[in-house]
Amino acid sequence: MAEMRQETDYVKHHIQKVVAFFMSMRNFAEALEKADHQVIYFKISDKENLHNLEKIISKVISDNKIEKFEYQLPDEFRLDEQLKSICKNLKVESETFDTEHFYTSRNELKDFLKVKSCF
Repeated sequence: MAEMRQETDYVKHHIQKVVAFFMSMRNFAEALEKADHQVIYFKISDKENLHNLEKIISKVISDNKIEKFEYQLPDEFRLDEQLKSICKNLKVESETFDTEHFYTSRNELKDFLKVKSCF
């Protein structure tokens, strides 16, 4: 997980929103660690934080000899496109997983409309 300037700078955000978002990320990382999950976390002020998602992902994969990159589908188009592009350049396999952020899956409506249009 990484706190990055790209998440604070792509549009103007109120400072309280940015702080709340990063604090939520830190709390989530801490909860995962308490549940015995391995977490790699870069705070916005960490010297090791490259502030570039592709560079961070590539470095973590390389440093940890990761053989497959998996991630949850983001709910934001900008980040979705960025991750698709990054995966094309990775030297390891990648796979996405749907999230539970929404009541329906990402393709459920599209698939439903496809079926309905056949009648």
